[in-house]
Amino acid sequence: MLRLCYVFFLIFPSLVLAQVKQDVANSSDHPLVGRYPGSYISQYTYSDYVTYKFPLTVNSSEKPSEFKTLGLEGQRTTIIYDIPNKVTTSVLKVFRSIESDLAVKGYKKSISCLGSNNECGFYFPRYVIDKLSRQKRYSNFKEFTNLFNGNLAIYSGQYTKNNNSYYIFVVVAQRVPSQFVQYSIDVLEEENLKQETLVLTSQKINQSLSEDGKVKISGINFDHDSANLTKDSFAALDTIADHIKNNPAVHFFVVGHTDNIGAYDYNVKLSQDRAAAVSMALINKYEINSERLKSIGIGSAAPVTSNSTEAGQAANRRVELVEAGVKHHKSIADISDQKKVFVLSGIYVTDMSGVTDPNVKAMAGTMPQFEFLENGIFTVSVGGKLATRGSYSISNNNPAEVSITTQGKTQKAMLSENNKRMVFVDGGKAGYIKQ
Repeated sequence: MLRLCYVFFLIFPSLVLAQVKQDVANSSDHPLVGRYPGSYISQYTYSDYVTYKFPLTVNSSEKPSEFKTLGLEGQRTTIIYDIPNKVTTSVLKVFRSIESDLAVKGYKKSISCLGSNNECGFYFPRYVIDKLSRQKRYSNFKEFTNLFNGNLAIYSGQYTKNNNSYYIFVVVAQRVPSQFVQYSIDVLEEENLKQETLVLTSQKINQSLSEDGKVKISGINFDHDSANLTKDSFAALDTIADHIKNNPAVHFFVVGHTDNIGAYDYNVKLSQDRAAAVSMALINKYEINSERLKSIGIGSAAPVTSNSTEAGQAANRRVELVEAGVKHHKSIADISDQKKVFVLSGIYVTDMSGVTDPNVKAMAGTMPQFEFLENGIFTVSVGGKLATRGSYSISNNNPAEVSITTQGKTQKAMLSENNKRMVFVDGGKAGYIKQ
């Protein structure tokens, strides 16, 4: 199992497991990270499973779209270290020690910047670390929200060994009011939780559509910040495609959603692109009629929970299948004790002189499929495409007699041969389905 870690310091000759002042209770150094001599832990936070956006570039107030991150999930440990003023050091000295150590270990650098050279973006720490994490994990880091240039240094990098990947982000700073240097270590170990993913089943689809008119397509995944479907998405698509094929009279919206992180217009476009990617996969791979699917992206406009937490943001990033048009119920089943829903298909044979609906006339000699749905809707499809539809009712006195209304005209049809043959009666002319 591939496990990814975000780590902010590794052991370097100048980074030792020494401590001067007592660490906060229930804290410890990360197993893969040492500490700078003389520093102590002033804040320690651990979460079993959260989302995290790892920075690959610094941000810019002039070109915000160029800021790149890598979205990961897993165990997260955040450690704040203080270096008392009696320890002779500086932000630059601490930062270079860390940077050199990571280079020796083989880490691939993504970011290395000095605020004194105006290299560290626009209030970069505030931009990378969300408000909730700043409050929960960085509250003891002096002026963390206001870190911007000056006595500030930031590093991020990546390293992989023995199927374990480590993503490292370091912040070292000393604010003017502060008498000491501080640095933070944020370690996120990403885990593959596929074995815990809820399997999308036909039963779940039917239940959700029946109760809510929509279903979340769990198991659909995309490459980070893109609309490229990952290979593990096709198990869920198999199930969705089967449901759509088993309900040929129903049309669907494929709706993309995002969290509220980032610009609104950008998220709307991303959600639209992802919905379109799912629709195109259903059309191209599973041969679903394109007229039955419509892709919609609404960004962060319809969250299922608050975006104030990382877990909430993850829940809000989703693609849903929503019923549109004719609603098809569970199966071919009884409407009541004596009213039966049925499907007929075969060659339509008739003297068309008595039929007024041009769409029905055009089906002469074809092999249409007639469906009678539980909500009183009658549809006719040819080649998988909806040709016409209307309403129907079954006689209470004669269950074999059906009244069908299309384009404002009602005609009667009689069922025979155990509902395998249907005869239309219209103006003295007869048409029927012959199997």
